[in-house]
Amino acid sequence: MIIGMIISGCGYFLAFMSHSKQEIQLMIVLCVIGSGLYKSTSQTLVGSLFENDDPRKDGAFSMTYMFTNVGVLLGPFLCGLIANQWFAVKDGGEILEYGYRAVFLTTAIVIWFGAAFFAIGQKFFLKNMAVSATAKENLKEKKELAKVPLTTTEKKKNVCYSDPCVFTIFSGLRTIRHRCRLHFICRILLILESGISRFLRHGSTPTMGCSASF
Repeated sequence: MIIGMIISGCGYFLAFMSHSKQEIQLMIVLCVIGSGLYKSTSQTLVGSLFENDDPRKDGAFSMTYMFTNVGVLLGPFLCGLIANQWFAVKDGGEILEYGYRAVFLTTAIVIWFGAAFFAIGQKFFLKNMAVSATAKENLKEKKELAKVPLTTTEKKKNVCYSDPCVFTIFSGLRTIRHRCRLHFICRILLILESGISRFLRHGSTPTMGCSASF
């Protein structure tokens, strides 16, 4: 989790220092990798703090989602103030240059601060907590279950559940494909998306996830 936060912070700091399109593209890659490492891990850590039958577990997840939603609400508002008001270059009432570099720098500092707070805080707040025997048994059972190969129906369901993500990614490619240097690759990926969609329509049983994406 800490590694993911550090990588994301480096991505935003690179955006603050960037002067080329390639640096922005590298920033996107770093932020995607970092977010994938720490966002999913945070939910796992919350779940591992309590036993499965502990009534406090639901409250812990609710608190996590609440603070996440507060951040989603306040983040764009704060970034808008930084870019449009506090660090914008103005001539009278007209904005000559937005302060987006300051936005990226602020984001990097906040993420790095969060990583440091988590690294230091876990030594004080989690020092007396250990993985219980039940949690170890569950982990062992999950590892054994992971060795069992998926059935054909389960594979189709997994592909079906991932279709909304594929659709979102390639919808973005549709928007930028006329400006993208990898125009040919984008067209190939769009063709693959179309093929996957047709396979899901005719090759698997419709579920709620599938019908929502179609």
